[in-house]
Amino acid sequence: MQGRRFGRFFAVTYPTWLNEGYADLVGKGGDFDLRDNLTRFQAHDPLMDVARSRLYRRYHLEVAWMLEQEGVPLQTLYARPPSEHLLLAKLRAARLP
Repeated sequence: MQGRRFGRFFAVTYPTWLNEGYADLVGKGGDFDLRDNLTRFQAHDPLMDVARSRLYRRYHLEVAWMLEQEGVPLQTLYARPPSEHLLLAKLRAARLP
């Protein structure tokens, strides 16, 4: 699906956090608690560490944040993905109402 939408070489063209985070978002079909995962990320929960957990929860959080909280359209996110470093800093400081 991503290949059809963003080109055959999307996996090498776009950052891993974006490709895997979007795939995780679509794959879970809405079964993702943004507040819970943001809290886990800010508490340094090992489940949010991709290298340790082998899960893409943090990547999913990054994409969900941009789409749901920042209101960035998917096409725009792929056209101009933010620096992951800056996005993670934003997530560390984020507060949900």
